[in-house]
Amino acid sequence: MNHLLKKYLIAICAFFIFPAMGSACSLVGLQHEVTFDKNEASLGISSAKQLVEWFTDHRDTSPKSAVSIDATYPEGDQKQKTVSLERVKNIAALIQTLNTNNIPVDFTSGSISITSANAIGDVFNEIRVIVEPACTKSGSCCK
Repeated sequence: MNHLLKKYLIAICAFFIFPAMGSACSLVGLQHEVTFDKNEASLGISSAKQLVEWFTDHRDTSPKSAVSIDATYPEGDQKQKTVSLERVKNIAALIQTLNTNNIPVDFTSGSISITSANAIGDVFNEIRVIVEPACTKSGSCCK
């Protein structure tokens, strides 16, 4: 009976411990969206706080090889293009003050047709900030 009890305890331990160690690879949470009021380029306090918390958490938990800040604006709308670029500039300034690891930061912005945007939602008032783990360069993220 003692031998069976040992096997039972080993099986229970293996069931609870090993799945956590051998779980599937996940690269969730590498993108953060900052939503702005229409035609507004400055970050609100709440949005800035969320971005700071998200970025510092990623910066401090594992090495990163790049940060991308991505914006879109309606095709042919010069005013929205200007607002979009100001938003990117403001986010970049905040990221730069937190970028103690000197992670390279790149910016992308581009226009999309309004009909395309309607199909995927209102993306014009949103800026995406994406961190790239260093492991993507070596292909070792899920090993």
